[in-house]
Amino acid sequence: MYTLYKRVSPYLVALSMAFFFLSCTNTDNLEPEPNEVGSLSIEFEHLVGGSPFDLDNEYQRANGETFSVSTLNYYVSNIILSKEDGSTFVVPQEKSYFLIRNHTPETCLITLDSIPADTYTGIAFTIGVDSLRSVSDISKRTGVLDPAQNEGMYWTWNSGYIFFMMEGISSEAPEDPTGTRAFRFHIGGFGGYESATLNNLKDINLSIHHGEGAIVRKEKQPKIHLIVDVLKVLDGLEDVSLEENATVMFNPYSSVIAENYTQLFTLDHIHN
Repeated sequence: MYTLYKRVSPYLVALSMAFFFLSCTNTDNLEPEPNEVGSLSIEFEHLVGGSPFDLDNEYQRANGETFSVSTLNYYVSNIILSKEDGSTFVVPQEKSYFLIRNHTPETCLITLDSIPADTYTGIAFTIGVDSLRSVSDISKRTGVLDPAQNEGMYWTWNSGYIFFMMEGISSEAPEDPTGTRAFRFHIGGFGGYESATLNNLKDINLSIHHGEGAIVRKEKQPKIHLIVDVLKVLDGLEDVSLEENATVMFNPYSSVIAENYTQLFTLDHIHN
């Protein structure tokens, strides 16, 4: 075996070193230009415990109950991005309503445009549709808020949005007249307009605890990756018996499901 040596010019060495240090410089951390804006995306990845989540797959809880999910939909609204110094950027409300539908993967990745260039280390949002929008004129409720186009996420009999819908089959659910052991969670209630009612609007606040934040620049679109653990709808702050609570809609027990789904979300990491 032979090793070949070649004399290298000191000038070339210096030039190479300068190029190396320049290429390793993280220009993304440079101060943004005045009035610079960019985009930011948020991904909702659904799991069951630590396992991948798929519609109609059967899963088993710690208490022995088995279940599968055929429908998983929920509203995300009123998004606020926070910075390290504690200041925030509130996404304009007209651009801040999204309907996540697990059976439609493209809805599980949302994009926010015209975000001021900065570094964001946290995100807050509401599960549901706020009271003001819920009672506003139908002309102001378009897109995913249009009751005629939101896949049944609206009670016509109750004139209100279903914030969170989860339906499926469980071995422990009572048989319905067709012999199916189905469970149905349709959770809503914005607190009422003329009189107080159930209020199942829930605010979620998440921060990144390690690594850098989401760096928004004109030519750069970071992605905040959220993990959504579907199991916590049943095994959250309170265990939900599918035998005793197979159908939960506009009743007091809906508040238990609502408290549980506040535990679903974890800010896992950020792609810059």
